[in-house]
Amino acid sequence: GSLHGASRVGAQVAPWGPMIEDLERFTLRLLRNGSVIDTGYGSNVLGSPLYAIAHLARTAAVPLHAGEIITTGTVTDAAWASAGETYTVQIDGLPLEPLTLRYV
Repeated sequence: GSLHGASRVGAQVAPWGPMIEDLERFTLRLLRNGSVIDTGYGSNVLGSPLYAIAHLARTAAVPLHAGEIITTGTVTDAAWASAGETYTVQIDGLPLEPLTLRYV
């Protein structure tokens, strides 16, 4: 299953090598209209998003290829978005800028 009606993909982050161990420890805050509605951690995704990708690579019927976008699951509960709402994601522990989306 998937929650994505659409996905916003930011700039590529490279190299990931130094950040691999941080994937299980990062903290993500999800804000709706400026108020925190949930906080999650990288470890919420099968212990680490990296473990989820490794599991997919081991069990997929087809090989993974460089450049493919893989979503590994949510670190927070899914939130239903309505027109006029603004959502912001803030991440601590990874060198990623906040992302804000406004639903129309």
